[in-house]
Amino acid sequence: MQIPAIKTWYDARQGVISLDGDVLGIVERVKEIDPRLSIYYNEQTNGFDLVESCLDGTDRLVFSVDELDQRLVDRLLQADHWGSDTPDHRDDFRPDSKDFASEIDESNEALVRRFEEGVREKLLDAGERLAWAMEEDGQGVNASISVPKDVK
Repeated sequence: MQIPAIKTWYDARQGVISLDGDVLGIVERVKEIDPRLSIYYNEQTNGFDLVESCLDGTDRLVFSVDELDQRLVDRLLQADHWGSDTPDHRDDFRPDSKDFASEIDESNEALVRRFEEGVREKLLDAGERLAWAMEEDGQGVNASISVPKDVK
């Protein structure tokens, strides 16, 4: 998958403005996490773009947000649990089994299990009622059904 460079979404009439600082200190916090990251105000979207200056010399968009606040830092830390090119870059290193994507997968699997348990309980109850009704009807659960050959 090719990640597009900034030049592909930069417009000469309305472009991006590099931010060196902000009131909440978000730009400074992002620079502490990784000095290759920059935040731009995007005049086209009236939002903020987090951009990485990659090792190949190309600037690439990491993600965009509507507001510049702590949620940007939180999202960055959750998305990149290694924090840099090496897994031991940060003190709060998490193994791959506990990264952001793994936590989402685990949550989704738990949700599916809860849904399936609810459906299984409903089907079990309906099956038991059907078996009881067949026993009361005298057919029984092991009864066979005869279908004439001329039925189409």
